Order: sequence, then C-alpha cells, then structure tokens
Amino acid sequence: MLLSVLSAGPAHGYSIISALRERSEGTFDLPEGTIYPALHRLEEAGLLASSWAQAESGISVVASPDPMIERRLGV
Repeated sequence: MLLSVLSAGPAHGYSIISALRERSEGTFDLPEGTIYPALHRLEEAGLLASSWAQAESGISVVASPDPMIERRLGV
C-alpha cells in the first residue's frame, strides 16, 4: 500500500500517512513515527529511494518508488 501511495509521486512522511488513512477509509490511522521504519525497510530492499533531512519539526523524508518497481506494479 505504501508503494501504491508513492506511485503518485514523491511525498513527505505526513502526506504518506494522510494518503494511507484516506485510501483505507481510516483503517490505517498511523502515528507519524511508524511510517519511517517501513520506509527504511523498503529503501533497504531497493523498492524506493528517499531523501532524509533534519527539519525544524524533526526528520523530513521525501520518498518515491523505484521506476523499475513501478513498471512491475503496473502504475
């Protein structure tokens, strides 16, 4: 589901959480801190690329799926 959200284009952590909540009709109402370990695991698996930076409010991440993965998913 994360990769599906990211198929729309690069997104910050909070917007990813919002999109997950919206697409799941509230089923996935995740606290902000839970999304980052999942993004790290997907990045380590080579399924997405991300840019991590320190921001005033904490860590900011912009993630986007690997183009090859998008082709496999048909997005």
